[in-house]
Amino acid sequence: MLHVRRQSHSPPGSRSRHAFTYVEVVISVGLLAIVMSLFVSAFESSSDSFMTSCARGIVLVRMDGALATLEADLREADQSKITVCTTGLPAGQCAIVLPSARDRDGAFQVSGSYQPCWQAVVLYCPYVTAKGVSQLRRYVYYDDDWVFKFPFTVDAITADEVTLTDALGVSVVVDREDGNTTLEAGREFTVLCPGLTGLEMTLGAPTRVTLAVNCLTRRDRSIDAEMTRDVVHRN
Repeated sequence: MLHVRRQSHSPPGSRSRHAFTYVEVVISVGLLAIVMSLFVSAFESSSDSFMTSCARGIVLVRMDGALATLEADLREADQSKITVCTTGLPAGQCAIVLPSARDRDGAFQVSGSYQPCWQAVVLYCPYVTAKGVSQLRRYVYYDDDWVFKFPFTVDAITADEVTLTDALGVSVVVDREDGNTTLEAGREFTVLCPGLTGLEMTLGAPTRVTLAVNCLTRRDRSIDAEMTRDVVHRN
């Protein structure tokens, strides 16, 4: 028996339905590249927005913590014994000197008439590190013998130190870099707020404190934040 094998022949000029021309491949790759670039761009934009929001949240938490520490000191201090100085500091920044009735163990000391017994002089002062990072630092100098008499005057603020003098002429020199080296390691000073750009305080009833900060994210996005707190003095 004779078997005849049939062959299908495409008409001249036609092409197989299962093959792609070079032009079609190039167009497909181009479209895919455009879609992927749009996807990556959208993802990066969303990622940047998320990271910036997270960084802003961290900045606000730090600012709130710094103001909470300052507020606690201000509430316990006698308003008439607080000194605010702007000389020697950048515009919009100040140094704050105030008394503290808390001893080295953190206990609040009072006299027989339940008046605060001032145990230390506390200084809040901006400082710029060797790497150019601006900080708000808190320094504390204890007075175990109750020698210092408030209010203090700020005699000078230089890049290296702050010179304070109390009402009886006793001086305290604060090393802005090293702090109070008579304290144990880790307590020489406290960094409250990195990226400080502004610190302003207006004494009154209540006392108003404003803190301003600027920082950069990993993608060099600038974040500016400002926070204000009104403090009522208890003493």
